[in-house]
Amino acid sequence: MILITGATGKTGYEVAKNLSEFSIPFKALIRNATKASQITELGGQPIIGSIEDDDLLNQALEGVDKTLLLLPNSEQQLSLEKRFVDAAVKAEVKHVVKMSSMEALPEATRTIPRMHVESENHIKNSGLLWTMIKPNFFMQNLLGSG
Repeated sequence: MILITGATGKTGYEVAKNLSEFSIPFKALIRNATKASQITELGGQPIIGSIEDDDLLNQALEGVDKTLLLLPNSEQQLSLEKRFVDAAVKAEVKHVVKMSSMEALPEATRTIPRMHVESENHIKNSGLLWTMIKPNFFMQNLLGSG
């Protein structure tokens, strides 16, 4: 079982669609209940709530082998990602895939890239198998300007 965060956003939704196309079971931790139907229509299991809710997070991670950690950049991003990873370790998740940033380098000085570096290090030190995705740009970002 795979758990996706950010499954109702542009990137996360594409991941959910691909999982659905290959009949791979998944859960999606989403914040907005009105978007739950997007997940159920794909055959996924929506879990509505926040990473800040320990009970809900533990429920979401139950029976999960792999996760996609895809959170929006925010002041809380680092603490939320650390909380998620710690809960994943406790739930015996095997592998976490984190959507990071190409600017997340050890010498980064700007706030957002530094948060990604710290989150990556937390994941690397967690004992979980990990994959860091460091995109540069998504063509979908151009769709709104067309």
